[in-house]
Amino acid sequence: MTILLRWNAIAVVAIAAIGSLASPSRSAGANLPEQVFAVTPGDETQDVIFLEVDRPVLLRLHIFSGDKGFRTAWEDHVERLRDFFDKNRDGKLAIGEFDANLCAQLLASPFGQSTQLLGGIPQAFQIDVNPQDGFLSLAELVDKIRPVFTSFLIEQNGSPNRREEEIFRRLDQNGDGKLSANELDAAVASLFALDEDDDELLVASELDPNSNPLARRFFFRPPVQNNNNTFLIVDDRGMNDSTIAQLIAHYDQGGRRKNADARDGKLARCEIGLDEATFLAADKNHDAKLEAGEIKTWLVGMRPEAEFRIDLPTGTGRTRIELLHGNGESIERNASPYVPAGQGNLQSGTALHFVDSRVEVWPEPYVTGNLKQIYVSNIENADGDQNGVFERKEVEATFLGQYFDLLDRDGDGKIVLKDFERLAEIQEESVGARCVLRIGDKGRSLFDVFDKNHDQILSVREIRDAKGAILAFDRDGDRSVSSEEITRRFRLKLGRGNAGFFQQDPEDGDGNINVSPMMSSSIVEGAPWFHRMDRNADGDVSRREFLGTDADFRLIDRDGDGLIDPKEAAAAPY
Repeated sequence: MTILLRWNAIAVVAIAAIGSLASPSRSAGANLPEQVFAVTPGDETQDVIFLEVDRPVLLRLHIFSGDKGFRTAWEDHVERLRDFFDKNRDGKLAIGEFDANLCAQLLASPFGQSTQLLGGIPQAFQIDVNPQDGFLSLAELVDKIRPVFTSFLIEQNGSPNRREEEIFRRLDQNGDGKLSANELDAAVASLFALDEDDDELLVASELDPNSNPLARRFFFRPPVQNNNNTFLIVDDRGMNDSTIAQLIAHYDQGGRRKNADARDGKLARCEIGLDEATFLAADKNHDAKLEAGEIKTWLVGMRPEAEFRIDLPTGTGRTRIELLHGNGESIERNASPYVPAGQGNLQSGTALHFVDSRVEVWPEPYVTGNLKQIYVSNIENADGDQNGVFERKEVEATFLGQYFDLLDRDGDGKIVLKDFERLAEIQEESVGARCVLRIGDKGRSLFDVFDKNHDQILSVREIRDAKGAILAFDRDGDRSVSSEEITRRFRLKLGRGNAGFFQQDPEDGDGNINVSPMMSSSIVEGAPWFHRMDRNADGDVSRREFLGTDADFRLIDRDGDGLIDPKEAAAAPY
């Protein structure tokens, strides 16, 4: 059973919207079908506002779970949740059968991500209102659970860490707040002063003043302050007061030249960055400022600058993301740092480019079955007589004891292993019923510019070769780069909520997860002696690693860059 009554009122708008989805794409040269989607747009469309430095940017997501829009799929799960609490299985959920506290625990993962509830689950009597008949209908459950357990959730994780400030500080030898070509020429010497283990590699812990004793002593700075509300949800029911308030607070700063009234609760054109025609159309009272009500009206007709189709996996797997239109480019990286590149384990994403920011959109993996394994392995030890039947006294001392009455449907004081398996399944389905947009703010990251192969390790070659890429950030033409000129990077990951353990991506930890360089190496070419000498597995043999004479090294190092690469090794005369 699916509740879509509220969408019927926008059927006419839906038809127009379906047709309009293709037009921006065609203007950008995209090859889209005439009818991009066959379901009601309100059921599968989720808008997100990105607060770029000069203006808000609308990103539109079309999210599907199988052949259904994600909101319909979410409502289908609420129906399964209702059936789970229907203890006597009569097809009705009496208020005495529903436990709000247990429901809240089922909707939150005990081990994984995506646990956030936006408030408490209402008590049964608070849900039984329309009509107040002693039973909780699906419509009532959906109406009361939706505000606190949303079908779409944004999790903004972390903030730029001290590592980035430390890298810039080390490179900026004269302390003028800018990086010159000469300073970048000396980058290897400047940064490798932090190479604690002297392996000619830099890992995150060596660049982080919190974990490097030398840096902590001499180069400590306060943590970077970060506004964590950079991406805002546009509510599909029009309840956007909070979103609009955050948008105003973000831009109400007087503009870059400070030629508008800051903190007046309104946005001048120089503050919100709209083109003149758009601003004048939104400024209904013609006072040269946009108030909350005017922004609310403008928001309804705001055009997306990028649109994606998101297909959530129905089982263990990875979300499929397709850019429908926008200025994005395809990007790839190793899906796991523990698998060498070139072995078919690549993850594809999309990078969107704005004036001050690079927004990367990546698919999130989804893992099922882990929670069941955890529950079963923990409860099997509680079966003292090993008869496969669990009595209350056997279970109540475990963390699963709180669910005993719910699982003991016939009230005989006994439950079996399958009951715990079903508990794990419903909890896993609950967490996975929502679509989660995880946002990592990587800041103005020089580390990412250096780390060309994204293995969270910096080699001599990577640092030396990044000079051109860093100088390309020079916007004012003074042949140097300030920290404000470096593009800010956001890493967005889209997928289902995960209830169990799954492999951690090093980039999710703001660079604080170190990867073994021996395991991350992807070099497969070169002479056998080359790999034996390449002790740090960075793909080059330095003079320190080379076991021959200076003359032999100079002979093999044909380009004279101080490193022997695999091709030079293969071309060696011996």
